[in-house]
Formats: sequence, structure tokens, C-alpha cells
Amino acid sequence: MAFTLEHVQQVRNGQPRQVGVLPDVVWKKLAWPCPWVYLGQSGLQHIAAGHPDVTDFDLLWLPLAIASGAIVSVRKNPRQIIVSYEAEELRFYRCALKSAQNGTEIWVDSFYRIKPAQVAAIMRKGDLLRHHL
Repeated sequence: MAFTLEHVQQVRNGQPRQVGVLPDVVWKKLAWPCPWVYLGQSGLQHIAAGHPDVTDFDLLWLPLAIASGAIVSVRKNPRQIIVSYEAEELRFYRCALKSAQNGTEIWVDSFYRIKPAQVAAIMRKGDLLRHHL
């Protein structure tokens, strides 16, 4: 899936964009009615406010993270999943995805860099739905 700097700017200007598709095994296991993942203006603002070190270039990893990262369902919140992704050697990201109340939309809630040791902590937060590919 193509997600470019132009798309990031469109999101910044209030036009949500699709950034990925959950693998069939994941969304069916969660019983969510759709696999499409979107990034909206509020999610982008949340990322910028909480993680100013995340650049627009970092955001371009989102489709690959969703397509091939480890995915964990969050025990405390069944509407949320966490993706852990190693983009390059020793460069890890954490992405939180949240399903809308009725399950028909999935939104990027957060995205930021993490340390390698934090990957193990993510795996303890819930049930592993898919290993990192």
C-alpha cells in the first residue's frame, strides 16, 4: 500500500487516509467486520504532541508495520491492538490501533519509536495474534 509524504500532508489538512489493511487472520480472530486501517487528523496530532521525535518520514513505515509487524490484542481493551515493528536493524516502532465502537473503522491511535527491550513488554500486554514477519 502506498502512503507518501503527500498523504501525510492531506491527513494534516483534515483528510483521513487509509494506511493499511489488517491481515485476514487478525481481523477475523478479533471478529471485527472490516480490515482497513486509517490515519486521521486527530491521530496525527496526538502523535505529534506526544512524540515530537516522530517525523513525517517515520510515518511512512505505518503500512509496513501493519502488514508485517507483530500484532497483539490488548487484554484490558478489546477494541485495541498493538503492532510492534522492526523497521531497520535496532529501529523499532509501536503502533496502537483502535476499532470504532461498532467495529466498522480502525484508526491509528499512536505511533512512536521504542527500545528493543520494550518489544517484550508489548507481548505481555495481551494475546499474540501474529508474529513479526
